[in-house]
Amino acid sequence: MNKVVNKVAYGFDTTLSLFTVHVFADGIVASLGHSPTLAIREYSGEAEFIPGSLENASLKMEIAAGSINVTDQMRDADRRELERIMRQDVLQTARYPQIVFQSSSITADLRAKDQYRLKVTGPLTIRGETCQQGFTADLMFGVDTFRANGEFQIHLTDFGLPLVSVAGGSIKVKDELKLAFYMLGRRQ
Repeated sequence: MNKVVNKVAYGFDTTLSLFTVHVFADGIVASLGHSPTLAIREYSGEAEFIPGSLENASLKMEIAAGSINVTDQMRDADRRELERIMRQDVLQTARYPQIVFQSSSITADLRAKDQYRLKVTGPLTIRGETCQQGFTADLMFGVDTFRANGEFQIHLTDFGLPLVSVAGGSIKVKDELKLAFYMLGRRQ
């Protein structure tokens, strides 16, 4: 008789996790090294897999688009303008409140005991546009937790998002964004 092994679900502990977006600037301030960093404040998600194996693993994440805030020090007026443009003109958060990723494929290479390098791919939907997205992550398991970290890039124009400028045109956003994450997952 075969023993049925069920997948185990892990939820993200957002209080101990960090998810950021680095916006590359063009224009006058770019020469001064001013490229804003944004923090994704509200998100939820779940990772599922069979214990001791990452076969048939899955990942789903939902981000509240309106929760993305500027973390860099800048004039309050510039911060408010950047956040307003990001929410109203770029992400259109009133119409598209969620950014969603659902894995379609996860492969894992064992690096050491309970440590893996993952390759994750799947559809990413931003402002109603869906594109395939891939990223790598380093994953380490604890008793009832996991930690994952990595980074990846997206291009705004792949999702039909406009390239905008703020601060009187002194900050112009480039097409490429770099997202970085450190996630703590807890067994549910």
